[in-house]
Amino acid sequence: MTTVSLVTSMYNAGNAVLEVIDSLFFPSVLRNGSAEKQLILLDDASPLWKDTLRLVEKYEPEFRRVFGDYQFLRNPRNLGFGGSYNRGMAQAEGACVVLLNDDVYLPLGSIDRLVNALTEEPGAGLVGPVTNWVTAYQNTRLFPRIRNCSPQELERIERFAAELRRRVGRRTIPVDRLIGFCLAISRDVIRAVGYLDESFAHGLYEDDDYCLRARRAGFQLLLDLSTFVHHGGPSGGGLSLRQNPWRTVRAAFRNGRRLARKHKIPYRVLIRQSVIGFLQFAFDWKTVTVQLRPYLNAGVEEANA
Repeated sequence: MTTVSLVTSMYNAGNAVLEVIDSLFFPSVLRNGSAEKQLILLDDASPLWKDTLRLVEKYEPEFRRVFGDYQFLRNPRNLGFGGSYNRGMAQAEGACVVLLNDDVYLPLGSIDRLVNALTEEPGAGLVGPVTNWVTAYQNTRLFPRIRNCSPQELERIERFAAELRRRVGRRTIPVDRLIGFCLAISRDVIRAVGYLDESFAHGLYEDDDYCLRARRAGFQLLLDLSTFVHHGGPSGGGLSLRQNPWRTVRAAFRNGRRLARKHKIPYRVLIRQSVIGFLQFAFDWKTVTVQLRPYLNAGVEEANA
């Protein structure tokens, strides 16, 4: 019986993204796999689709061995972030669906902890982890970005995540928004509000829209303080979006305007959210770090040095 479905859409236009998928994402997905989980990978008509296919074929035997169900889907044309993830969500069989960017590293046990928080907390609809590269409250600078994709650096992520679990224990807090780079969604939410809004083309703000819809349907958004998921490679996160920066900038303005109109949000409120998100990302200002410092004191890495 499938209890959890992992869904990832890939759009690869450069070797840097493929390297991160090969060195970070796929190995960590395998470490978190089990017979009760389903893995759905999609290629959203990548310019480097042949390279993507070769990379997927490299890991396919292990995916089939570890996961109870494994599917790889190639979109005949580019569907965009929402369209591609929706295709994967439509194939998902689990009581919980976890949307994953292809540039994350999942420490051992991280998926199970997010799912447990989702199923054990009354009223929970969406759960996200603490991370190192988002423009939101979830961001913390307590873990310095990895320098490369070496086993030593991956072990550094694992040590930080394990120490965070040990020190914080089981603790979640309600939040107003979660970023979609790693997002656990209950089946009840999908039944109530449906899938992602595909009109938010190219990505950006589709996760804000989904969070608003879930909250209005009566579900809680929870941040799991004990679970850390690393976002990005040595050059940082958001690699897929950074492959086409001008398109991303245009999408940010267009989708921000669409979100404001759809939910009747004053533009000044959305601008303020964007400014705060930048400050949270760049300076660790009023982020989850405030919640974590009493547990971590000088920081896990310094304590273990």
